Amino acid sequence: MNGVILALLAPALLAAAPVPLVVGAVRDQTGVPVAGARVRAISHPADATTTQPDGTFALSAGGVTAVEITCRFCRPQRFSVGADGTVVAVVHRYVALLSNVPSADDLASLPYAHVESALALTPFTLFENSSAPLPGPELADRGAARDGLVVDGGIPNYDVAASISPFYTVPQRYVSSADLAGVADGWRYGDRANGGTAAITPFDGATAAAQAFGGNDGSARYLVSDGPDAVAAGLSLDGAESRRRADAQWQVPLKDALFSFGAQAASSDIAPVSGATVNLGYEGARIAFERARDLGVRVDAFVNRGEYGGNSYPASLYSAWSDAGSDVTISGLGAVRPFATVSFRNESGIYDDAAVAPRLAATSTQTRGLFGADASGARLAASGGLAIESAAYSGGTLGVSHPGVAQFAAPSAQMSWRASDRFRLDASDGGGYRLPTILERYALPVSGSGIDLDRDATREATLTYDDGARVRASLTGLNRRTVGFDDERIATLGASLAWQATPALSLRSWWMRANVDEHAERVIVRYGAMPQTTNTGAAWLTYQAESGVRVDAIVRTDYIDYLYDTHVDASISGPLRRHVRWYAGTERYQRVRYLNAGIRFER
Repeated sequence: MNGVILALLAPALLAAAPVPLVVGAVRDQTGVPVAGARVRAISHPADATTTQPDGTFALSAGGVTAVEITCRFCRPQRFSVGADGTVVAVVHRYVALLSNVPSADDLASLPYAHVESALALTPFTLFENSSAPLPGPELADRGAARDGLVVDGGIPNYDVAASISPFYTVPQRYVSSADLAGVADGWRYGDRANGGTAAITPFDGATAAAQAFGGNDGSARYLVSDGPDAVAAGLSLDGAESRRRADAQWQVPLKDALFSFGAQAASSDIAPVSGATVNLGYEGARIAFERARDLGVRVDAFVNRGEYGGNSYPASLYSAWSDAGSDVTISGLGAVRPFATVSFRNESGIYDDAAVAPRLAATSTQTRGLFGADASGARLAASGGLAIESAAYSGGTLGVSHPGVAQFAAPSAQMSWRASDRFRLDASDGGGYRLPTILERYALPVSGSGIDLDRDATREATLTYDDGARVRASLTGLNRRTVGFDDERIATLGASLAWQATPALSLRSWWMRANVDEHAERVIVRYGAMPQTTNTGAAWLTYQAESGVRVDAIVRTDYIDYLYDTHVDASISGPLRRHVRWYAGTERYQRVRYLNAGIRFER
């Protein structure tokens, strides 16, 4: 009788029995969690799962002694399951293929002291410098504008007075992580983002880091952090410049929200080969509040201030500006996510240079609304919207005010379609704009109450192929029509190839031609050379040995006043002991060859 009862109850007892689990975490060789990796039981191929965003997984299967782990741009590997059912997996990822932008490890190893030089290795980024101290180094996505927007530590950083380079506020070898957004996202960011947006920060998640470099240039940096709370300080010095800076950031978590804060202060003395000098000071601060419930809410506010002066021209130069703004964004959650942003901004500046223009002082206020939606599916992601802006200027020459107003709109539609596991098409059609600096608007007599500004209509597309393992290639094209201060057409064509030839050896290369057809330009005063047709590109070879030794060799073409500067740069680094690396490198910057060596501690 008991045997019959047990037989009848056996299915229920088996169903109630604990299900055997294999659990673990997957990270790559740099310690970064690998999300979306496929974990498959060797003995039971049908039993498989994928890792979570933090790299963890749980596989429901019994009798598993080993698993195979595969992921995009990873070497397939097998790992044994411990007696307690756990797996600790460190996979070798082909990091050269993960992103177009140099990674934090790349920035730490490349021979480039200036962050703009390293970022310009990103495919289809035009790096144009100036032989005079103003305007300085500029980056633009596919040569689509003179310069792009720089968001430094979460703060949009640019000089509303005359548009000198924001990169002057960054010491050598100070930035730890960086990203680039192309012109397709310009409508989201607003003024000056029509040339792309660079986001840079000295923080990269390390709990402590210290470094010192010497040679033809010298620099030092120290960073300490406790989770998201961190401080950094650095300085650099060579025969042409000296720079100093400090940053801090911290967070205050609440029950279902997060406050974050940041502050920075910098000073620089720039004296390039021309012999002219510029002395610059800069401070900025930001605060952000973020909450995600049924609706996402984010509030950002920032303030910054800069001033500079020097003997760049026959007469003395002095300029100062301040910038304050706030954004409020509400966004939906789910597959289709509508969003709306309202932004307010107030900018003011003084420009005084008797050789160029008498004393100018002005203020601009901007009110901006951004409305649109993002959507994502298995193979298609799309977004679109409309930016509506009102701008008002007041000010002028020697205390005489010439107010002006303008209203305009910038529409955009974007899509990313993964046609197959190997092909992806990214395309956009939209508008952008660049408001005039105080120098551009008021250096010459003003007529009328309208505001002249550059308005762009841009179509661009990029077709990317990757095999999910060792090869990624792309073709890109851009066509832009600009009216306003500038009347020009820009047509860009480019190609790139990233190839992980072996687990230790990778090649990243790209080429781009930007045809500039400048029909006419209104008579204005501004710094810098006129954009011209360019051919640029880079070939970047990296060898990363299992011992930790890394070698980078780069041949590239940059521009100085839109004149070719083709050069070869190289670096080598390796472990001295745990958490300590040595470094040596050489680069050509502003047509001057630099040699340097250093040591870096990080944990």
